[in-house]
Amino acid sequence: MAKININTATIDQLKSLPGIGPGLAKNIQEHIKKYGKFKKLSDLGSVKGISRELLQNIAKLVTVAPSNTGTKKASADKKTGPKVKFHGTLGGARRKIRFVSNSREPANIAFANTKLLGKKNVPLSSMTFKRLPTVHSDTTNFVDVKIPLSRFTPPGTHALDVLVDGTSHSVEIDVEEKVFVNLNPARFYIEAKPGSKVNKDLFVKNMGNFPVLFADPGAVILETDFIECRAIRHVARALDKDRASLDQVICLTAEKLEEIYDEGSTMKIRLNGAPKLIAPGKTEKFSLSISIPGTLKRPNRYDGMYRFYNSAISFTVMPTKN
Repeated sequence: MAKININTATIDQLKSLPGIGPGLAKNIQEHIKKYGKFKKLSDLGSVKGISRELLQNIAKLVTVAPSNTGTKKASADKKTGPKVKFHGTLGGARRKIRFVSNSREPANIAFANTKLLGKKNVPLSSMTFKRLPTVHSDTTNFVDVKIPLSRFTPPGTHALDVLVDGTSHSVEIDVEEKVFVNLNPARFYIEAKPGSKVNKDLFVKNMGNFPVLFADPGAVILETDFIECRAIRHVARALDKDRASLDQVICLTAEKLEEIYDEGSTMKIRLNGAPKLIAPGKTEKFSLSISIPGTLKRPNRYDGMYRFYNSAISFTVMPTKN
């Protein structure tokens, strides 16, 4: 009677073995699909539901040897199992891939067939390191590999090979788009000279993984400082606190807030030069031309904000003595 090849057997063939039902047969096929074909019979011990006793009972009835015995040994070094997909360039545990190991010794990890960069922008193909396996059973262990990708890895799907103790595993990486910029300085202090113009230097660093365009910021809305406090003080002075009704307080507060909001204005910000496309990991310097509105009132202080992706610049327009 021919032995059943566990690596190529159908559900019905697996069910024909003593002690293996539909559920256990499905577990075997899912294990092969997720981790690749079994190399030794003892590897079956890593499948959920297969005990040492069951493995001994079916040992003479099954095999894991390839059907083509004439295949060169070198071809076995390339794992033909399904490709593994995972997401993200910054996501910690989400970048870990689990491989089967038959040893409890540290596994040698390397990468091939890729032009991607690792941490500190070192080519991934030149990186090697060791990983201790996670003990799963007496015969089979797992090695969890985290791909040390550069944070500037461009978004998209990338293919590479992960070598675990010399055995190559095909892997596909889906890298998500990441937007992250740093603006320096994050706040500008400007003298409130109505109708004047000032120039300020801004440094923009792209910490994401795709180019970003920095163009004219445009208009920034300025609002007077301490709006609520000014409105409360006005109401407290204008009304008799012993006789004033709630409706009077609300109406007078709303009127004063509207008056204070009208004191605000729009400050125009333009680039002294052309817009620039900032590559991932790069920093560009920009010169800003800031036009102070002619409608500002002394001695008020004004605040405004310009947002650029995840970051922002705050503007504080300070009163002057003159």
